[in-house]
Amino acid sequence: MSNSISDKFHYVLPWHGDLMEGSGTGLQEDIIDIWSVSRQSPFTFNSNNSALYNGKMYLHDSSKANFLIYNIIQNSWALSSNFPVRANFRFLQPYGGKLYCHDFASGGIYIYDISNDTWTVGEVAPVDPKVSYFGPYLYYSGKIYTLEESLNRMLIYDIGADVWTTGALCPIEEYGGFFSCLYCNKIYILNYVILAEIPKKGRLDTVIYDIAYDNWTIGSFIEDDVFPTAPQLYNGKIYCLSNTKNNMYVYDISTDTWTAKAKTPLDFLTYTSQLCNGKIYYVSARGADMLIYNISTNAWEVGMNSPDFMFVMTSQLYNNKMYCAQRFSPYIFIYG
Repeated sequence: MSNSISDKFHYVLPWHGDLMEGSGTGLQEDIIDIWSVSRQSPFTFNSNNSALYNGKMYLHDSSKANFLIYNIIQNSWALSSNFPVRANFRFLQPYGGKLYCHDFASGGIYIYDISNDTWTVGEVAPVDPKVSYFGPYLYYSGKIYTLEESLNRMLIYDIGADVWTTGALCPIEEYGGFFSCLYCNKIYILNYVILAEIPKKGRLDTVIYDIAYDNWTIGSFIEDDVFPTAPQLYNGKIYCLSNTKNNMYVYDISTDTWTAKAKTPLDFLTYTSQLCNGKIYYVSARGADMLIYNISTNAWEVGMNSPDFMFVMTSQLYNNKMYCAQRFSPYIFIYG
């Protein structure tokens, strides 16, 4: 018997091969509390993000030269043609059979045609990449929105026209926003600001961009060192787990208020989550834990431990299974 993780784990639990082609949101049932592991990919991943398109998951390889493409139905791997440059893509946006990829080092848009396995180069963002950090990315109505930190401008990429434009300046003094949600034509950015290092003190602001009117408003805040991670939007509320407080925090969009909810049963670090059937599933970024938050009961469950220590930065939900890409690993860990 081989000594690979894949073979060892398949000996205990076969990979589930009963997936059907369908929406990434999956069926409205709870995820089954069980783990399996994919076949080994040709190379290790180096992915902070991923894309899901037509039952396939796209990730950077460790050399940042190709996409590793995981076919969920077939449990098989393929390799894309080489990137036009050695890139570190901050977002991978599927649209019209293509992946639109933004390299924050160069500011360039690189467009991958999935069916033809070919690349074209789009317009470079109108910023100096040496001084700019690009914040959370959101897709809306054929355009991609991101915030440029150095000048606090909203940057807007029109996919069809291959054109960047700049929107209104964001009225914040310090930008630390890594997560955002889209709701009713508005972008809600969770902006973490460090107020003091010793003792550690921070503030979580809610910064709101109105797409239709190209203007900003500042919502309520939490001055309690709440560093947000892996938010999910559900019924007009943003659910945000704090990596610093191990608490669930909920922002009610209609009332512009934050509420602290149940504390996690474990000290927990996570960067990715998935929402399924009224529950939020958080996979550990530094361990083997799965934590599950039940929105209706405000209660936590501890799921089955993964088969290996994990460093997961990105995941995808497909047919009630959570596909977790282990960074610097050749395996996808599959929960469900």
